[in-house]
Amino acid sequence: MDLNDCLFSTKFRQLAPKKDLVEQYLFGLQKRYTEPHRTYHNGQHIDDGLKRYFDLFDTMEPHAFYAWAYHDAVYDPLAKDNEERSAHLLYDEVTKLGLTALQREWAVDMVLATKLNSAHSTVVNDMDLSVFGGDIPVYLKYVKEIRAEYAAIPDKTFNAGRLHVLQILQQRKPFFHTSEFYAAYEIQAGLNMASEIRALSEAVKQ
Repeated sequence: MDLNDCLFSTKFRQLAPKKDLVEQYLFGLQKRYTEPHRTYHNGQHIDDGLKRYFDLFDTMEPHAFYAWAYHDAVYDPLAKDNEERSAHLLYDEVTKLGLTALQREWAVDMVLATKLNSAHSTVVNDMDLSVFGGDIPVYLKYVKEIRAEYAAIPDKTFNAGRLHVLQILQQRKPFFHTSEFYAAYEIQAGLNMASEIRALSEAVKQ
């Protein structure tokens, strides 16, 4: 996809209070989201999440948008501090883009809330997890792309790790934070997760 001509880029330009550094930071994010190891956590993921959001809402607060824009800015599948590093980059760059101190704090909190074991959830989590509520072809494509990001990991190890992640996610009650995402995606997300968990459970037994 053309990251210079998509909903993500349009909103990035629109919502920045200061415009002088917009193109510089937008270009930096575009480079990050087109890194070759990203088969799922890429610009398409960012744009798709925004599209699902705007299917349900008319407007978006700047702090929520920039939290979403930066939440996967740093992405190494094998690292355990992606969220912290992404939040640090976000804080530095949105300060220069003109977000207020309170907006920066809210945005950082939203990024850190996307950690698997976070104690709370925000609309950014809903956007991030909305792929779970996609129809079956969309979900299967997502599963395939996630596996590709961990291509260096043997199937047995990956399957056990993926199963563990899904079992943690399945404990979210409800799965989605906002009533809008809940109504749109909760049921299908449960079905998709249950199906993948069954398949992985069988795989790890072999």
